Amino acid sequence: MPTPPTSHTTGSLDGLSALVTGGSRGLGLLIADQLVRRGCAVTLAARDERRAHS
Repeated sequence: MPTPPTSHTTGSLDGLSALVTGGSRGLGLLIADQLVRRGCAVTLAARDERRAHS
């Protein structure tokens, strides 16, 4: 069985994509940032369009 990902996982996510809800602030923003840093293509879903673009 594969090891579940942890905060110490550093593997590449190149070629993968993710939809992050609540991505304009808080945990959603932090998660989106980490996914992008690891090479994942990220689409944000947010209620506040103005915050999503900042």
